[in-house]
Amino acid sequence: MDQVKRLLTVTGPRGNTVTVKVGPEVKNLAQVQPGDQLVVRYLESVALAVRKPGEPPSATETSVVEIAAKGQKPC
Repeated sequence: MDQVKRLLTVTGPRGNTVTVKVGPEVKNLAQVQPGDQLVVRYLESVALAVRKPGEPPSATETSVVEIAAKGQKPC
């Protein structure tokens, strides 16, 4: 874990590891210690749209984050 760069490496139940950048909305990153068990939910999706020739493309992005209050541990 690199708290300055806000990078956290997590290992999944199958042994796969991934390093994620933790956003500033996560207020309790300093409480996370190596070996802690975390509940991480990650969703990635792709949507396709069919449009007529000459129509301009359009896209939107949505992000949702649930966090514990500062100083609290998540339930």
